[in-house]
Amino acid sequence: MAEAIFNQMMRVRGLDDLCRAESAATWGMDGLPAADDGQQVMLERGLDTSTHRSRVITTEIVQKADLILAMESGHVEALKFEFWNKEDKIYLLSEMAGPPFDIGDPYRRGIKRFRATAQELDEILENGIEKILELASENG
Repeated sequence: MAEAIFNQMMRVRGLDDLCRAESAATWGMDGLPAADDGQQVMLERGLDTSTHRSRVITTEIVQKADLILAMESGHVEALKFEFWNKEDKIYLLSEMAGPPFDIGDPYRRGIKRFRATAQELDEILENGIEKILELASENG
């Protein structure tokens, strides 16, 4: 959802050639579709995520990325441990817009939770977009 919301924000601003988000999981499996509830919530926002497929983060992804934003502090910790030489570009997404906090995974928690998480992501990304672009440009 964060990928779709951010990329839409970039399109609306005419900055989609400058910066785009690509999702990758710290723990998970490759090739899984977005959760049905997540797809529904994104459709409600005019975003089609039906072709999205999960992928696990790799060294290649980390090296290519200008900035890595994780949802939970445990993800940040794991990423900084595994990719210690790239820790300067790994952050908690929420800290882009203020004090850091974990963004809980809505998976299997119902469509209301997906809607609440989408709204939370929208607010964080909207309020943090300048910092995201600044950090991405510093590293890219």
